[in-house]
Amino acid sequence: MSLRAQDIDLKNGEILVAAETSKGLEQRLIPIHGKLLEPLTRLLNRSKDKKILSHRQLFNINAFSTRHRKDIMDTDQLESFYKRMSDKLGVKVSPHRFRHTLASSLMREHERNVHTVKELLGHKHLSTTLQYVSVNLDQMRSLLNEFR
Repeated sequence: MSLRAQDIDLKNGEILVAAETSKGLEQRLIPIHGKLLEPLTRLLNRSKDKKILSHRQLFNINAFSTRHRKDIMDTDQLESFYKRMSDKLGVKVSPHRFRHTLASSLMREHERNVHTVKELLGHKHLSTTLQYVSVNLDQMRSLLNEFR
């Protein structure tokens, strides 16, 4: 919710996570997935068209909606969105759940690297990252079958 246009560097494919908005209170860079470059470019262009200053909140439904009138998108609005999505899907969805899913999915990749996942999530301790990673029976079977 605190991402600003000035935090996105499309040329280098990076997002700056500012220290004051990071869970670990440390500034860090994370790479932008290639599939996000076009949608982020569109969002940045729309924010310029709406004259949203680069130091203001970028993901702000209020700035792009005629229905919402708040200056800043707050956590109540975000929680309401995830509640509606959860109700429609019949499963609890949250930004934090997405972090767990990402960590687990990355660790299922062939070139799995828990230290890279740790850095991507912004954890200080490896033990925190390991709490995010779930393992399933198919993953254990696959790992055993790779063993020579």
